[in-house]
Amino acid sequence: MLSLTLLASTALLGLIYAGATIGRRSKNMPDGPPTIPFLGNMLQMPTTKSFLQMGEWAKKYGGLYSLKIGPGDIIALCGRNEVKQVLDRKSSISSDRPTSVLRQELLTGGDHLLWMDATPEWRGLRKLIHSDFTEGMCKKLHSRLQYAESVQM
Repeated sequence: MLSLTLLASTALLGLIYAGATIGRRSKNMPDGPPTIPFLGNMLQMPTTKSFLQMGEWAKKYGGLYSLKIGPGDIIALCGRNEVKQVLDRKSSISSDRPTSVLRQELLTGGDHLLWMDATPEWRGLRKLIHSDFTEGMCKKLHSRLQYAESVQM
């Protein structure tokens, strides 16, 4: 009987701890919208046109903020300067992602640049397309395309 009580108490403490930590933003993460235990910001994300909500959060929390979806973290970059800061100046810590067999092998066959890990093959492919996506080229050509696409939405 004592072991059953001990087991139930341990399970209850484990659930309380999980409820207090899963879904809560880490101290080293950027600020963001308040979270709900276990779910984080999952219920606050709209299923359609989520970019509108993310734009509102960008106005409130700045161009770099974090979201918590269950135990996972999402960092939102909502401005050219923030993207440049993270992807160019801090590329050594932001250039790779966790390996995913589903994403890399099953969905894309391992050869889609957007979903590849930071390998020598990825670096070679990235060099090929880099000239089309420099800051000057984006200001010159891509901003007009972005505007045209946003008007259509």
